[in-house]
Amino acid sequence: MTDPSEGATAMEARTRRAAVTARPLRELHRAARAVVLGLLLCCLLPVFFGWTTTVVLTGSMAPALRPGDVVIAAPVPAARIGALAPGAVVLVHDPAHPGGLLLHRFVGFNPDGTLITKGDANAIRDPRPVPRNALRGVARFRIPWIGTPKLWARDHKVLPLVALGFLLVALVVPGRSRTRGAAG
Repeated sequence: MTDPSEGATAMEARTRRAAVTARPLRELHRAARAVVLGLLLCCLLPVFFGWTTTVVLTGSMAPALRPGDVVIAAPVPAARIGALAPGAVVLVHDPAHPGGLLLHRFVGFNPDGTLITKGDANAIRDPRPVPRNALRGVARFRIPWIGTPKLWARDHKVLPLVALGFLLVALVVPGRSRTRGAAG
C-alpha cells in the first residue's frame, strides 16, 4: 500500500508547479491589459481636450505615417493659421471627399489664402486647395499600428477582428484559479 502522505506530497508538488506557472501568466496578463488600456487612453483622452484622433487609412504619407497608425492632431486657432510652417502634417476636411478627413503635409499658401497640401508618397501636390476653415489640426503624436482593426473592418477582414475580440476578452476577463483551498 502507498503511504497517504506520499499522495499529499505529490499533490503539493503539483500545486507548487501550478503556482509557479500561474504567476508569470498573471503578470503577463496584467502587463498586456495595462498596455491595451494605455493605448486606448492615448487615443481617446485627447478628444476631451479638443484634439482630434484619426487612423491613417492609406499609404500617401509613407514612410512617415503608415496605414493603421493613429495620429493625434492639436487644433490651430484661426488667428494662428497664417503662421503655419511648411512641412507640418495637417489634418483637414478633405475637399475631394466631403465628410472625409485628409492627413497630408502642408506645403504653403495659395495667393487666395487656401492651403496647399501633398502626401509624402505622392509625386504631385493635392489638386484641390484646402480652405482655411477646413483645417482641423496639426499632427502632434503618432501611435503605430493601433488603428489596424479599423482597416480590417474597412476591408471586411473578419478573422483578425474575431481573433482580436477574443484576445481583448481574454485580457479583460480575469482568469480562474485552478488551485483549491483546504476545504476542497
